[in-house]
Amino acid sequence: MRTHRYGIYMPSSHAARLVSAALEYVRGVWPFWNASGGRDHIFTFTGDNGAVWMRARLPLLTEAVFITHWGDRCLPPNDCVRLAGWRAHWHKHDIVVPPLWRPRLLSASPWLSHEGTRAVLRAEKTFAYLLYFVGKVHRSAREGDSYSYGVRQRLFALHANRSDFYLRARANAVEAEATAAEAKFCLAPHGTGFGMRQYDAIALGCVPLIIRIPRAEDVQFGGFIEQPFEEVLDWREFALFVNRSELPSLPSILASVS
Repeated sequence: MRTHRYGIYMPSSHAARLVSAALEYVRGVWPFWNASGGRDHIFTFTGDNGAVWMRARLPLLTEAVFITHWGDRCLPPNDCVRLAGWRAHWHKHDIVVPPLWRPRLLSASPWLSHEGTRAVLRAEKTFAYLLYFVGKVHRSAREGDSYSYGVRQRLFALHANRSDFYLRARANAVEAEATAAEAKFCLAPHGTGFGMRQYDAIALGCVPLIIRIPRAEDVQFGGFIEQPFEEVLDWREFALFVNRSELPSLPSILASVS
């Protein structure tokens, strides 16, 4: 089942009514939901935070499997009620999948040719930049850390003037993509919800830099964001994970990776 009319930040009441009506129809017409409590039923959601909000709003969905592109979770699942009653992604229960990728970027990927693949993988490759990021830093100062959980703001405050870091709030799209392809690492933060940049980085031959925030370091925003198919795909093989508290030492951390 696919829900409609989701905003980026919060789902709409219309979507909640749509899901509720569909669920009542399924329960009334067929015996399968009532027999399993929904454990063998799958919902796909086009929203990110909207999916976890929906599970908290409709308790009947508690045992159903969600397919989303936002794996924001905490442990154990029964304690994951956060932010006005939202219930987070459930590890080993829900499934995180990549969002739809932009065709324009796909055509620029070096992995689509033998020559491009060899250029990305050659051992002696040199890089114009150690780190690349182009994107919004914050929407408003009043938000504090709610946007990107403070990752973008801290990165710019600490390292905006480094010559080996390509950090821009705005840039020409084509020029930015070319620059990303010449960087060793590409920051892949989320914004208010899910992020696309880890997929952009991989497609352009750049190592995704993913910033994690342990709960012990930040009670409000700390936790764990599960990457797509992470239960079977070891992201540590092709991405670098760094804690937010390590951002002051980021240049030396990145330089130490061969």
